[in-house]
Amino acid sequence: MLSVDEMKSKYPDKQLYRVPITIESEDGQEIKKEFYFEKPKTIDIDRLLKEIGTRPSVAIKNYLLGLVLEECRTDLEAVFREYPMLHTQIADKLNGLAGGNAFVDLKKL
Repeated sequence: MLSVDEMKSKYPDKQLYRVPITIESEDGQEIKKEFYFEKPKTIDIDRLLKEIGTRPSVAIKNYLLGLVLEECRTDLEAVFREYPMLHTQIADKLNGLAGGNAFVDLKKL
């Protein structure tokens, strides 16, 4: 895996984010992983929303695999096979970067 500085040099036009993950295995051991993603763009979110109605889990995985850096892709796919719900947690964090965790209030006038 490239260092953070090497990734920034390789992808100068992308906003990159490190996503550290700690998973507790069945035997109580902590497994630490980290992946690097680019910030979701409108086109990524549009594709996710288009696919999510028919196959939600596949849509979320495709969304993340489209955003993860090439250097992390194989490891991320392996982690998805081992921990089938992990993709929902990662997607939640990345959606926050695109405004998905903003507090929105509604008031009747």
